[in-house]
This record gives sequence, C-alpha cells and structure tokens, in this order.
Amino acid sequence: MEKTSIIARFKIYADDFSIDDVSNVLQKDPSDFTIKGQQGKFTVAKETSWNIYTPMSESLDVNQQLGELLSILRPKKVQLLELKDKYQLNYLFSIIIKIKNNQTPAIYFEHDIIEFAHDIKAEFDIDLYVS
Repeated sequence: MEKTSIIARFKIYADDFSIDDVSNVLQKDPSDFTIKGQQGKFTVAKETSWNIYTPMSESLDVNQQLGELLSILRPKKVQLLELKDKYQLNYLFSIIIKIKNNQTPAIYFEHDIIEFAHDIKAEFDIDLYVS
C-alpha cells in the first residue's frame, strides 16, 4: 500500500545573482539551480534560482521535512540576510504533498519555522496532489 509522502524545498530566487557566491557563502551546494534565460527541461527559466530539497519521504507531518531544512539554514541566518540585501533575493519554502489512500498529513507550522521564515522574510507555497 502506497503511503502519503512529502518533499520540502528552500528556494532562493531573483532576476539575477551568482549561484557560486550563494553556494560559497552558505557553504552548501544546491540540489539544483536555474539561470534566467537558459532552456530548462520544459521552458526557458524566467528567474535565477538556487534550491535545496529534502528527499521525498513517507510522512504525515510537514514539520519533519521543514525541520530538516531548518537544521541546514538556521546557522546561516546572518549570511542569508546579507545575501538578500546584496542581490535583492527572495526566499520560499515549498512543500509538495502526495496524498495516497486518503492519508492526509498535518499541515501546520511550528513556531520556530514561522519565526525563522519571518526573520528572513520567506514565503510558503504548498502543493497537494491526491491520488
């Protein structure tokens, strides 16, 4: 029996910025990235982005995956704020939930996640896929 699974992504995006600079400052390679104007898998990239993902995993609580991202990002809060100012960056936490067999997950955000997102001025996006 298939179970509900969740993936979380932290996306840094803007019109134009240095992927290498972000990777060096954060001391982390992205899971993937796009460069504005380059041909992607399906379309031409409309923005430059630097992304890290959690693995797709069976879960009924989005905070597990967000917690994984937070453990990487929280120690880099000052650097994220400096990069935001330098390149006028936008930050986004994106959650993709694949619901199987009517197993609906808990969709709420723990205080530390809300506080961190507020501090770096990040937004949230949630996509649900039911099958």
